[in-house]
Amino acid sequence: MMKRMTAVCLCLLMICSCALAQESVNLGGEGCDQMKYICTLPDGRLVFCGNRGTVGNFNDARARLLCLNPDWTVSWEYIDPAEGMARYAFGALLEDGSIGIIYYNAPSQNTTALEIRKFTQEGQPVGEPIDLFQRSDDIPNMVNSQWFIQTMASENGSQKAFLDWNGDMLFSIPSQQVIWVFSAMPADDGIVLAGSESVSGGFVKIMKMDLQGQTLWETVLPLMNASSEGARIQKCIRTSDGGYLAWVAENRTDLYNRWCYGLVRLNENGRVLWINRESFADRTNMMCQSLIEYDGKFVFMENPDFSDVSENVPRVYTWFDADGKELGRTELWIPRDDIRGITENEQASIYAGDMLATENGLWSLYCVQILNDKDILKEMDSQDAILYRVPEPD
Repeated sequence: MMKRMTAVCLCLLMICSCALAQESVNLGGEGCDQMKYICTLPDGRLVFCGNRGTVGNFNDARARLLCLNPDWTVSWEYIDPAEGMARYAFGALLEDGSIGIIYYNAPSQNTTALEIRKFTQEGQPVGEPIDLFQRSDDIPNMVNSQWFIQTMASENGSQKAFLDWNGDMLFSIPSQQVIWVFSAMPADDGIVLAGSESVSGGFVKIMKMDLQGQTLWETVLPLMNASSEGARIQKCIRTSDGGYLAWVAENRTDLYNRWCYGLVRLNENGRVLWINRESFADRTNMMCQSLIEYDGKFVFMENPDFSDVSENVPRVYTWFDADGKELGRTELWIPRDDIRGITENEQASIYAGDMLATENGLWSLYCVQILNDKDILKEMDSQDAILYRVPEPD
């Protein structure tokens, strides 16, 4: 208990000083830390999951939960006692008010545990872990308050299984025969999947299924460019009015490695309301890192060249109104002074992650790694998760 309280106090001091001084919040410690945003609790507190690493040993990490108050002070922190290369991979605020977590442990890259864990909103474990490893070592993803997806093998090939938070299967679909899924969202009476007709291309498809796996409706979007050979939805979110906002990428054949893009707004039944192509006409090699609805606006986060993750490249946020009109762009640079332990001859790799809307504005979560002069991670012992506030364009 004393160790846990000491860790919380140190973390509190670190987070307070960062938030007040630079509009940034460092969620890491001295080792290799990985964190991702889970949810916002009804009282405004924010919950993150990941792991806390040991200095100098990337293969030694413990699963970690962190809950922050709206002013970025620490509400509580939970470090799992299990040793190995463990983490809380995904999580969600469940319908019964508990926090559901996917726990994963893979020392020496060999999976030894894959479980559902549950916690109270005050960080206390509840119930017994539910084993998922017996059916597949695939880490579930596309997690939400009702269900999550885990890929499983079957006699007819790979299946995407939709499981509830008790580990029971709702239904499964062939991984590639119905739709190649890039996003999955809960609906009032079912599940909405967004992606493409196949992994190799085809048309963009968004479809709704009930909880027995029956198709309720589907929308197939025509190609935006006559020379495109295929398209896919890379990111799709549910909007506050029950509709959907999707980021579409098309692969053109008339120019080498040239892509065209569009932001597509759909209503709750999958009907297209508008498409914005013009805001992305000058970009040919980009990737959607995150998409969010914030304060009546839509924000699209990109890396201008997704092959370049150096500190010398800004992260770009494009803002849109509810009708798809571009409102402006924000470029966010990561100050070198924020990168712990970096020397003059070293470089940092900066990976963008989630955006999250808070009482204090829009924030974005980054993973920052330090490289030495040989472009080798320093024993993977220097990695931080840092939140940055994203200002609106002038």
